[in-house]
Amino acid sequence: SRDHLDYHGDMARYEAAKWQLFSTHHAKEKIINADDQVGRRWLHQLPHAVAVSMEGKIPADWKGRWLEAQNINYHAQGVTLRFDSSWGEGRLVSRLLGAFNVSNLLMALATLLALDYPLKKLVATVSQLQAVCGRMEVFNALDRPTVIVDYAHTPDALEKA
Repeated sequence: SRDHLDYHGDMARYEAAKWQLFSTHHAKEKIINADDQVGRRWLHQLPHAVAVSMEGKIPADWKGRWLEAQNINYHAQGVTLRFDSSWGEGRLVSRLLGAFNVSNLLMALATLLALDYPLKKLVATVSQLQAVCGRMEVFNALDRPTVIVDYAHTPDALEKA
């Protein structure tokens, strides 16, 4: 994402700053987005991380824990998807809109699973999640058009919304 270039200057510095989160901080769990080229490269350096993908991009030779979305169905009420993972499989139904929300949802799910939260309870809770104010926020009223507010303002954010 180019959202942070105003601070970091270029993608190389942004990547280096982000890598420090994994290389200098000793987090119990490391959750990596395998849909990102940089993330796939980092997976080879972090064999105990959890690989997460909504695009089927977990490396074929990955031996660590993983979570992968399947059959993502975007619709006016949100999204429905199936997933498979090291912890089991399931179906998620969410009111959240947009691919970035699916990615964030999968990353959060993988994080909580890695921290030993029960899969069944997490799956049941997903339907209760609400959008962050201003991010693909839906306003409905009887006999009125549906309005979606999103503050996305960069090409990358607009593409992923």
